[in-house]
Amino acid sequence: MSLYKLSDDILLEIAEWVNTSGYIPDYSPVSERGTKFLASLVLCSRRLNSIATPVLYGTFVQTKYEALPAFLRTILEKPKLVALVKDIVVSEIDEEESMEMGGLSRQEIERLGLRADVLDHFESEKSNWIDDLEAGKWQAVAALLILLLPGLEEIVIASYLGPGLVDNGYINTALAYAAHQQLTPHSQYALRNLKTVSMAYCDTEFGMSIEAILPFCALPSVTAARIHMASDDEFIPSSQRYQTKDLQLNSSNIASGALINILRCFPDLKKLFYENGGSIVGNEDFLPQYLGRAIEHLKECLEELTVLDQGGYTGSDEEQEAIGSLAGFQKLRKVAMYYDCLLKADSQVTDEDQDEDIGGGDGKPRLVNILPPSLEFLAVAKCEPDFLDQIRELLEQQQQGEGSNFLLLKKVIIGFVDKPNVSPERTSELRRVEEELVADGKEIGIEVVIVHPKFQIDGHNADFEAAFHFDGVWSP
Repeated sequence: MSLYKLSDDILLEIAEWVNTSGYIPDYSPVSERGTKFLASLVLCSRRLNSIATPVLYGTFVQTKYEALPAFLRTILEKPKLVALVKDIVVSEIDEEESMEMGGLSRQEIERLGLRADVLDHFESEKSNWIDDLEAGKWQAVAALLILLLPGLEEIVIASYLGPGLVDNGYINTALAYAAHQQLTPHSQYALRNLKTVSMAYCDTEFGMSIEAILPFCALPSVTAARIHMASDDEFIPSSQRYQTKDLQLNSSNIASGALINILRCFPDLKKLFYENGGSIVGNEDFLPQYLGRAIEHLKECLEELTVLDQGGYTGSDEEQEAIGSLAGFQKLRKVAMYYDCLLKADSQVTDEDQDEDIGGGDGKPRLVNILPPSLEFLAVAKCEPDFLDQIRELLEQQQQGEGSNFLLLKKVIIGFVDKPNVSPERTSELRRVEEELVADGKEIGIEVVIVHPKFQIDGHNADFEAAFHFDGVWSP
Protein backbone atom coordinates (compact mmCIF):
# COMPACT_ATOMS: atom_id res chain seq x y z
CA MET A 1 0.00 0.00 0.00
CA SER A 2 1.33 3.42 -0.95
CA LEU A 3 2.12 5.78 1.92
CA TYR A 4 0.19 8.51 0.15
CA LYS A 5 -3.05 6.53 0.26
CA LEU A 6 -3.09 6.85 4.04
CA SER A 7 -5.22 9.49 5.69
CA ASP A 8 -3.71 12.65 7.19
CA ASP A 9 -4.54 11.38 10.69
CA ILE A 10 -2.55 8.16 10.17
CA LEU A 11 0.36 10.06 8.62
CA LEU A 12 0.32 12.37 11.65
CA GLU A 13 0.56 9.35 13.97
CA ILE A 14 3.50 8.06 11.91
CA ALA A 15 5.22 11.45 12.16
CA GLU A 16 4.72 11.55 15.94
CA TRP A 17 6.11 8.02 16.26
CA VAL A 18 9.15 8.84 14.13
CA ASN A 19 9.76 11.88 16.36
CA THR A 20 10.03 9.74 19.50
CA SER A 21 13.30 8.44 20.85
CA GLY A 22 14.26 5.73 23.29
CA TYR A 23 13.74 2.00 23.45
CA ILE A 24 10.35 0.56 22.48
CA PRO A 25 10.22 -3.22 23.16
CA ASP A 26 7.81 -4.05 20.34
CA TYR A 27 9.96 -2.18 17.81
CA SER A 28 13.46 -2.90 19.08
CA PRO A 29 14.87 -3.60 15.59
CA VAL A 30 13.79 -0.11 14.44
CA SER A 31 16.47 2.47 15.20
CA GLU A 32 15.70 5.24 12.71
CA ARG A 33 13.60 7.42 14.98
CA GLY A 34 14.02 10.88 16.45
CA THR A 35 14.15 14.49 15.28
CA LYS A 36 16.87 13.84 12.71
CA PHE A 37 14.75 11.28 10.87
CA LEU A 38 11.57 13.34 11.15
CA ALA A 39 13.44 16.21 9.49
CA SER A 40 14.18 13.85 6.58
CA LEU A 41 10.51 12.82 6.42
CA VAL A 42 9.47 16.48 6.16
CA LEU A 43 11.51 16.80 2.95
CA CYS A 44 9.82 13.88 1.19
CA SER A 45 6.79 15.73 -0.19
CA ARG A 46 4.66 18.83 0.26
CA ARG A 47 1.90 16.80 1.90
CA LEU A 48 4.25 15.19 4.41
CA ASN A 49 5.84 18.58 4.99
CA SER A 50 2.52 20.16 5.94
CA ILE A 51 1.66 17.25 8.26
CA ALA A 52 5.05 16.63 9.89
CA THR A 53 6.40 20.19 10.25
CA PRO A 54 4.16 21.03 13.27
CA VAL A 55 5.42 17.83 14.93
CA LEU A 56 9.04 18.64 14.10
CA TYR A 57 8.87 22.12 15.63
CA GLY A 58 6.31 21.33 18.34
CA THR A 59 9.04 20.78 20.92
CA PHE A 60 12.32 22.65 21.00
CA VAL A 61 15.12 21.02 22.99
CA GLN A 62 18.33 22.88 23.75
CA THR A 63 20.84 20.08 23.19
CA LYS A 64 24.03 22.20 23.24
CA TYR A 65 25.26 25.79 23.54
CA GLU A 66 24.65 26.56 19.87
CA ALA A 67 21.05 25.35 19.85
CA LEU A 68 19.42 28.58 21.09
CA PRO A 69 21.19 30.95 18.65
CA ALA A 70 20.58 28.48 15.80
CA PHE A 71 16.88 28.33 16.61
CA LEU A 72 16.62 32.13 16.68
CA ARG A 73 18.27 32.23 13.25
CA THR A 74 15.72 29.70 11.99
CA ILE A 75 12.91 31.95 13.25
CA LEU A 76 14.47 34.90 11.42
CA GLU A 77 14.33 32.92 8.19
CA LYS A 78 10.93 31.33 8.81
CA PRO A 79 8.95 33.56 11.22
CA LYS A 80 5.77 31.45 10.89
CA LEU A 81 7.46 28.64 12.81
CA VAL A 82 7.09 30.46 16.15
CA ALA A 83 3.38 29.61 16.19
CA LEU A 84 4.17 25.87 15.99
CA VAL A 85 6.34 25.62 19.11
CA LYS A 86 4.30 24.25 22.05
CA ASP A 87 7.02 23.01 24.43
CA ILE A 88 10.60 24.01 25.14
CA VAL A 89 13.28 22.17 27.13
CA VAL A 90 16.25 24.36 28.02
CA SER A 91 19.25 24.11 30.34
CA GLU A 92 20.91 27.09 31.94
CA ILE A 93 24.50 27.79 30.98
CA ASP A 94 26.93 29.08 33.58
CA GLU A 95 26.95 32.89 33.66
CA GLU A 96 30.67 32.83 32.92
CA GLU A 97 29.90 31.10 29.63
CA SER A 98 28.26 32.67 26.59
CA MET A 99 26.78 31.58 23.29
CA GLU A 100 27.91 32.71 19.88
CA MET A 101 25.06 34.89 18.63
CA GLY A 102 26.52 35.64 15.20
CA GLY A 103 26.25 39.41 15.56
CA LEU A 104 22.57 39.50 16.59
CA SER A 105 21.54 43.17 16.49
CA ARG A 106 18.63 45.22 17.79
CA GLN A 107 17.24 45.40 14.26
CA GLU A 108 17.29 41.62 13.97
CA ILE A 109 15.59 41.31 17.35
CA GLU A 110 12.76 43.47 16.00
CA ARG A 111 12.64 41.27 12.90
CA LEU A 112 12.20 38.25 15.18
CA GLY A 113 8.83 39.72 16.08
CA LEU A 114 9.49 41.76 19.22
CA ARG A 115 7.94 45.21 18.78
CA ALA A 116 10.03 48.33 19.37
CA ASP A 117 7.83 49.48 22.28
CA VAL A 118 8.33 46.12 24.00
CA LEU A 119 12.07 46.39 23.52
CA ASP A 120 11.96 49.89 25.01
CA HIS A 121 10.07 48.54 28.00
CA PHE A 122 12.66 45.84 28.64
CA GLU A 123 15.53 48.26 28.25
CA SER A 124 13.90 50.54 30.80
CA GLU A 125 13.63 47.58 33.21
CA LYS A 126 16.96 45.96 32.36
CA SER A 127 19.31 48.42 30.74
CA ASN A 128 21.89 45.76 29.80
CA TRP A 129 19.43 43.41 28.11
CA ILE A 130 20.38 44.16 24.49
CA ASP A 131 24.08 44.05 25.37
CA ASP A 132 23.68 40.70 27.10
CA LEU A 133 21.63 39.37 24.17
CA GLU A 134 24.39 40.34 21.75
CA ALA A 135 26.93 38.78 24.12
CA GLY A 136 25.01 35.48 24.20
CA LYS A 137 24.17 35.43 27.93
CA TRP A 138 21.79 32.53 28.52
CA GLN A 139 19.39 34.40 30.82
CA ALA A 140 18.88 37.21 28.31
CA VAL A 141 18.49 34.86 25.33
CA ALA A 142 16.08 32.52 27.17
CA ALA A 143 13.87 35.48 28.15
CA LEU A 144 13.72 36.59 24.51
CA LEU A 145 12.85 33.08 23.32
CA ILE A 146 10.01 32.73 25.85
CA LEU A 147 8.44 36.00 24.71
CA LEU A 148 8.67 35.10 21.03
CA LEU A 149 6.60 31.90 21.28
CA PRO A 150 2.88 32.77 21.47
CA GLY A 151 1.69 29.16 21.43
CA LEU A 152 3.97 27.97 24.24
CA GLU A 153 2.21 25.46 26.52
CA GLU A 154 5.03 23.97 28.59
CA ILE A 155 8.46 25.14 29.73
CA VAL A 156 11.03 22.74 31.18
CA ILE A 157 14.27 24.11 32.63
CA ALA A 158 16.00 20.75 32.85
CA SER A 159 19.17 22.02 34.52
CA TYR A 160 19.13 25.21 36.49
CA LEU A 161 21.82 26.96 38.52
CA GLY A 162 19.37 28.50 40.96
CA PRO A 163 20.04 31.96 42.34
CA GLY A 164 21.21 33.34 38.99
CA LEU A 165 17.69 33.22 37.54
CA VAL A 166 16.24 35.21 40.44
CA ASP A 167 19.12 37.68 40.77
CA ASN A 168 19.66 38.23 37.07
CA GLY A 169 16.01 38.94 36.49
CA TYR A 170 15.71 38.77 32.69
CA ILE A 171 13.27 35.86 32.71
CA ASN A 172 11.42 37.30 35.72
CA THR A 173 11.02 40.61 33.86
CA ALA A 174 9.63 38.78 30.82
CA LEU A 175 7.20 36.83 33.00
CA ALA A 176 6.01 39.92 34.86
CA TYR A 177 5.34 41.62 31.51
CA ALA A 178 3.47 38.55 30.23
CA ALA A 179 1.38 38.32 33.43
CA HIS A 180 0.30 41.94 32.96
CA GLN A 181 -0.50 41.30 29.30
CA GLN A 182 -2.72 38.35 30.21
CA LEU A 183 -5.07 40.81 31.91
CA THR A 184 -5.70 42.49 28.54
CA PRO A 185 -7.72 40.54 25.93
CA HIS A 186 -5.94 39.76 22.65
CA SER A 187 -2.66 41.26 23.83
CA GLN A 188 0.61 40.00 22.38
CA TYR A 189 3.48 38.46 24.37
CA ALA A 190 1.05 37.27 27.04
CA LEU A 191 2.05 33.55 27.16
CA ARG A 192 -1.67 32.95 27.39
CA ASN A 193 -1.34 29.25 26.49
CA LEU A 194 1.39 28.43 29.02
CA LYS A 195 0.01 25.77 31.38
CA THR A 196 2.94 23.81 32.82
CA VAL A 197 6.37 24.80 34.14
CA SER A 198 9.00 22.36 35.42
CA MET A 199 12.50 23.06 36.64
CA ALA A 200 15.30 21.00 38.17
CA TYR A 201 18.40 22.02 40.07
CA CYS A 202 21.60 21.46 38.12
CA ASP A 203 23.57 19.62 40.82
CA THR A 204 23.09 16.49 42.91
CA GLU A 205 23.55 18.29 46.25
CA PHE A 206 21.78 21.21 47.90
CA GLY A 207 19.01 22.90 45.94
CA MET A 208 17.36 26.13 44.86
CA SER A 209 14.73 28.36 46.41
CA ILE A 210 11.13 27.78 45.41
CA GLU A 211 11.10 31.50 44.61
CA ALA A 212 12.70 30.54 41.29
CA ILE A 213 9.42 29.08 40.02
CA LEU A 214 6.97 31.55 41.59
CA PRO A 215 7.23 34.18 38.79
CA PHE A 216 5.92 31.47 36.43
CA CYS A 217 3.10 30.68 38.87
CA ALA A 218 2.12 34.36 38.79
CA LEU A 219 0.88 33.86 35.23
CA PRO A 220 -2.89 33.22 35.52
CA SER A 221 -2.67 30.59 32.77
CA VAL A 222 -0.15 28.36 34.61
CA THR A 223 -1.97 25.47 36.30
CA ALA A 224 0.93 23.06 37.00
CA ALA A 225 4.28 23.87 38.63
CA ARG A 226 6.97 21.28 39.29
CA ILE A 227 10.32 21.84 40.95
CA HIS A 228 13.04 19.27 41.64
CA MET A 229 15.32 19.95 44.62
CA ALA A 230 13.73 23.00 46.22
CA SER A 231 15.48 24.08 49.40
CA ASP A 232 14.21 26.82 51.72
CA ASP A 233 14.91 27.32 55.41
CA GLU A 234 12.59 30.32 55.50
CA PHE A 235 9.89 31.93 53.39
CA ILE A 236 8.45 35.29 54.32
CA PRO A 237 4.62 35.26 54.50
CA SER A 238 3.16 36.79 51.35
CA SER A 239 -0.20 38.14 50.24
CA GLN A 240 0.52 36.85 46.71
CA ARG A 241 -1.92 34.15 45.60
CA TYR A 242 -1.31 31.79 42.68
CA GLN A 243 -3.93 29.99 40.60
CA THR A 244 -1.82 26.84 40.21
CA LYS A 245 -3.81 23.62 40.62
CA ASP A 246 -0.98 21.05 40.50
CA LEU A 247 2.13 21.62 42.65
CA GLN A 248 4.96 19.10 42.82
CA LEU A 249 7.98 19.55 45.08
CA ASN A 250 10.22 16.60 44.25
CA SER A 251 13.26 15.62 46.31
CA SER A 252 13.04 18.87 48.25
CA ASN A 253 13.84 20.08 51.75
CA ILE A 254 11.76 22.92 53.12
CA ALA A 255 11.60 24.08 56.72
CA SER A 256 8.29 23.52 58.50
CA GLY A 257 7.38 27.19 58.88
CA ALA A 258 8.44 27.97 55.31
CA LEU A 259 6.29 25.10 54.00
CA ILE A 260 3.22 26.58 55.71
CA ASN A 261 3.88 30.05 54.27
CA ILE A 262 4.54 28.68 50.78
CA LEU A 263 1.43 26.50 50.54
CA ARG A 264 -0.82 29.30 51.80
CA CYS A 265 0.06 31.13 48.58
CA PHE A 266 -1.75 28.35 46.67
CA PRO A 267 -5.42 28.47 47.72
CA ASP A 268 -6.82 26.38 44.85
CA LEU A 269 -4.57 23.32 44.73
CA LYS A 270 -6.12 20.09 43.47
CA LYS A 271 -2.92 18.04 43.46
CA LEU A 272 -0.02 18.26 45.89
CA PHE A 273 3.11 16.10 45.73
CA TYR A 274 5.79 16.65 48.38
CA GLU A 275 8.89 14.49 48.67
CA ASN A 276 11.40 15.27 51.40
CA GLY A 277 14.87 14.76 49.96
CA GLY A 278 16.66 15.06 53.29
CA SER A 279 20.23 16.20 53.90
CA ILE A 280 21.28 15.90 50.25
CA VAL A 281 19.08 18.93 49.55
CA GLY A 282 18.96 20.79 52.88
CA ASN A 283 19.36 20.56 56.64
CA GLU A 284 15.73 20.62 57.78
CA ASP A 285 13.98 17.67 59.42
CA PHE A 286 10.63 16.85 57.83
CA LEU A 287 7.78 17.12 60.34
CA PRO A 288 4.56 15.80 58.74
CA GLN A 289 2.35 17.55 61.31
CA TYR A 290 3.38 20.91 59.83
CA LEU A 291 2.41 19.78 56.34
CA GLY A 292 -0.98 18.90 57.82
CA ARG A 293 -1.31 22.46 59.08
CA ALA A 294 -0.06 23.83 55.76
CA ILE A 295 -2.92 22.23 53.81
CA GLU A 296 -5.80 23.05 56.16
CA HIS A 297 -7.01 25.78 53.80
CA LEU A 298 -7.38 23.20 50.97
CA LYS A 299 -10.19 21.15 52.51
CA GLU A 300 -12.68 22.21 49.84
CA CYS A 301 -10.47 21.71 46.78
CA LEU A 302 -7.60 19.20 47.27
CA GLU A 303 -8.16 15.99 45.28
CA GLU A 304 -4.79 14.21 45.33
CA LEU A 305 -2.14 14.16 48.07
CA THR A 306 1.22 12.38 47.93
CA VAL A 307 3.74 12.68 50.76
CA LEU A 308 7.08 10.82 50.70
CA ASP A 309 9.98 11.10 53.13
CA GLN A 310 13.37 9.98 51.84
CA GLY A 311 15.37 12.01 54.33
CA GLY A 312 14.91 10.33 57.69
CA TYR A 313 14.68 12.08 61.03
CA THR A 314 17.93 13.39 62.53
CA GLY A 315 16.49 14.71 65.78
CA SER A 316 15.34 18.32 65.78
CA ASP A 317 13.87 20.18 68.73
CA GLU A 318 10.42 18.83 67.85
CA GLU A 319 9.36 15.21 67.44
CA GLN A 320 7.85 13.88 64.23
CA GLU A 321 4.10 13.34 64.34
CA ALA A 322 1.57 12.12 61.80
CA ILE A 323 0.10 14.51 59.26
CA GLY A 324 -3.23 14.56 61.10
CA SER A 325 -6.80 13.79 60.11
CA LEU A 326 -7.79 14.10 56.45
CA ALA A 327 -11.45 13.35 57.14
CA GLY A 328 -12.50 16.95 56.54
CA PHE A 329 -11.15 17.12 52.98
CA GLN A 330 -14.32 17.08 50.93
CA LYS A 331 -12.88 16.18 47.50
CA LEU A 332 -9.75 14.18 48.38
CA ARG A 333 -9.80 11.11 46.11
CA LYS A 334 -6.20 9.84 46.17
CA VAL A 335 -3.88 9.56 49.15
CA ALA A 336 -0.36 8.12 48.88
CA MET A 337 2.21 8.44 51.63
CA TYR A 338 4.59 6.65 53.92
CA TYR A 339 3.26 4.84 56.97
CA ASP A 340 4.95 7.17 59.47
CA CYS A 341 3.52 10.25 57.75
CA LEU A 342 -0.02 8.89 57.97
CA LEU A 343 0.11 6.86 61.19
CA LYS A 344 3.28 7.79 63.07
CA ALA A 345 4.75 4.63 64.60
CA ASP A 346 4.34 4.55 68.39
CA SER A 347 7.80 4.82 69.96
CA GLN A 348 6.55 2.65 72.84
CA VAL A 349 5.78 -0.27 70.53
CA THR A 350 8.81 -2.46 69.76
CA ASP A 351 9.32 -4.63 66.69
CA GLU A 352 8.90 -7.68 68.91
CA ASP A 353 5.56 -6.38 70.19
CA GLN A 354 4.38 -5.75 66.63
CA ASP A 355 5.36 -9.27 65.60
CA GLU A 356 3.20 -10.68 68.36
CA ASP A 357 0.08 -8.72 67.47
CA ILE A 358 -1.15 -7.75 64.02
CA GLY A 359 -2.62 -4.53 65.39
CA GLY A 360 -5.04 -2.83 67.71
CA GLY A 361 -4.60 -1.17 71.08
CA ASP A 362 -1.39 0.60 70.06
CA GLY A 363 -2.63 4.17 70.40
CA LYS A 364 -2.19 4.99 66.71
CA PRO A 365 -4.86 6.90 64.79
CA ARG A 366 -7.38 4.64 63.05
CA LEU A 367 -7.67 4.82 59.27
CA VAL A 368 -11.45 4.76 59.48
CA ASN A 369 -11.34 7.95 61.54
CA ILE A 370 -8.79 9.99 59.58
CA LEU A 371 -9.56 9.21 55.91
CA PRO A 372 -12.05 11.29 53.88
CA PRO A 373 -15.40 9.85 52.66
CA SER A 374 -14.48 10.91 49.11
CA LEU A 375 -11.46 8.55 49.01
CA GLU A 376 -11.12 6.32 45.94
CA PHE A 377 -7.45 5.29 46.12
CA LEU A 378 -5.12 4.70 49.08
CA ALA A 379 -1.43 3.78 48.86
CA VAL A 380 0.78 3.45 51.94
CA ALA A 381 4.47 2.46 51.84
CA LYS A 382 6.98 1.29 54.44
CA CYS A 383 4.20 -0.30 56.49
CA GLU A 384 4.60 -2.41 59.61
CA PRO A 385 2.61 -5.66 60.02
CA ASP A 386 0.10 -3.98 62.35
CA PHE A 387 -1.19 -2.04 59.34
CA LEU A 388 -3.05 -5.16 58.22
CA ASP A 389 -5.40 -4.76 61.17
CA GLN A 390 -6.14 -1.20 60.06
CA ILE A 391 -6.98 -2.42 56.55
CA ARG A 392 -9.21 -5.16 57.97
CA GLU A 393 -11.11 -2.54 59.95
CA LEU A 394 -11.43 -0.39 56.84
CA LEU A 395 -12.85 -3.30 54.82
CA GLU A 396 -15.25 -4.25 57.61
CA GLN A 397 -16.51 -0.68 57.61
CA GLN A 398 -16.99 -0.90 53.86
CA GLN A 399 -19.01 -4.10 54.22
CA GLN A 400 -21.73 -2.06 55.90
CA GLY A 401 -22.86 -0.99 52.46
CA GLU A 402 -24.72 2.32 52.48
CA GLY A 403 -23.73 2.76 56.11
CA SER A 404 -20.05 2.88 55.14
CA ASN A 405 -18.04 6.10 55.19
CA PHE A 406 -16.03 5.02 52.15
CA LEU A 407 -18.51 4.13 49.42
CA LEU A 408 -16.16 5.35 46.65
CA LEU A 409 -13.05 3.39 47.66
CA LYS A 410 -11.80 1.16 44.81
CA LYS A 411 -8.13 0.36 45.40
CA VAL A 412 -5.66 -0.02 48.28
CA ILE A 413 -1.91 -0.57 47.83
CA ILE A 414 0.22 -1.60 50.79
CA GLY A 415 4.03 -1.61 50.61
CA PHE A 416 5.78 -3.32 53.50
CA VAL A 417 9.25 -2.69 54.85
CA ASP A 418 11.70 -5.54 54.54
CA LYS A 419 11.89 -7.43 57.86
CA PRO A 420 14.52 -10.17 57.34
CA ASN A 421 14.49 -11.34 61.00
CA VAL A 422 10.82 -12.34 61.11
CA SER A 423 10.41 -16.05 61.83
CA PRO A 424 9.05 -18.40 59.14
CA GLU A 425 6.00 -19.09 61.31
CA ARG A 426 5.24 -15.39 61.66
CA THR A 427 5.77 -14.84 57.94
CA SER A 428 3.34 -17.67 57.15
CA GLU A 429 0.72 -16.17 59.47
CA LEU A 430 1.06 -12.73 57.90
CA ARG A 431 0.71 -14.20 54.40
CA ARG A 432 -2.50 -15.93 55.46
CA VAL A 433 -3.92 -12.66 56.79
CA GLU A 434 -2.89 -10.88 53.59
CA GLU A 435 -4.67 -13.45 51.43
CA GLU A 436 -7.81 -13.07 53.51
CA LEU A 437 -7.74 -9.27 53.09
CA VAL A 438 -7.28 -9.56 49.33
CA ALA A 439 -10.23 -11.96 49.12
CA ASP A 440 -12.43 -9.84 51.40
CA GLY A 441 -11.65 -6.76 49.34
CA LYS A 442 -12.53 -8.54 46.11
CA GLU A 443 -15.94 -9.50 47.50
CA ILE A 444 -16.90 -5.86 48.06
CA GLY A 445 -15.29 -4.45 44.90
CA ILE A 446 -12.03 -3.14 46.38
CA GLU A 447 -8.72 -4.20 44.85
CA VAL A 448 -6.17 -4.81 47.59
CA VAL A 449 -2.54 -4.97 46.41
CA ILE A 450 0.14 -6.01 48.91
CA VAL A 451 3.79 -5.57 47.96
CA HIS A 452 6.82 -7.03 49.74
CA PRO A 453 9.97 -5.33 48.47
CA LYS A 454 12.64 -7.57 47.06
CA PHE A 455 15.18 -4.76 47.33
CA GLN A 456 15.53 -1.15 48.39
CA ILE A 457 17.05 1.71 46.36
CA ASP A 458 18.29 4.60 48.51
CA GLY A 459 15.46 3.99 50.92
CA HIS A 460 12.83 3.77 48.17
CA ASN A 461 10.43 0.87 48.22
CA ALA A 462 10.98 0.18 44.54
CA ASP A 463 8.21 -2.40 44.14
CA PHE A 464 5.70 -0.13 45.84
CA GLU A 465 6.55 2.76 43.56
CA ALA A 466 6.26 0.49 40.53
CA ALA A 467 2.83 -0.66 41.71
CA PHE A 468 1.62 2.89 42.24
CA HIS A 469 3.25 4.34 39.09
CA PHE A 470 3.02 7.85 40.59
CA ASP A 471 0.84 8.95 37.69
CA GLY A 472 1.60 12.44 36.43
CA VAL A 473 4.65 13.00 38.62
CA TRP A 474 7.38 14.85 36.77
CA SER A 475 10.97 13.66 36.96
CA PRO A 476 13.91 15.48 35.36
